[in-house]
Amino acid sequence: MVIAEALDRLLRDQEDVAALYKHLAFAGVRLITLAEGEISDLHVGLKGTMNALFLKDLARRRGAGSKVSCARGARAAAHASALSAEGGGAGGGAC
Repeated sequence: MVIAEALDRLLRDQEDVAALYKHLAFAGVRLITLAEGEISDLHVGLKGTMNALFLKDLARRRGAGSKVSCARGARAAAHASALSAEGGGAGGGAC
């Protein structure tokens, strides 16, 4: 028996989840999570898909956040440079 907090704590990749479940089932080992209970084929298919979608969305949001952070950093660096030129602050770097 394998016990985990949740299926996504073991693996996030859909193929890896399916392969792990297949190997455990073949060996007669039950997979149980605190969040979902005993894992079945249905859990593997649905949770694997949901985890894959979560990762794609997370990557998209992190990329967008990096662009916003970079733009904010560039504006802050320009402001710091202007203050530095006036003798009122330290210069900074951009992304």
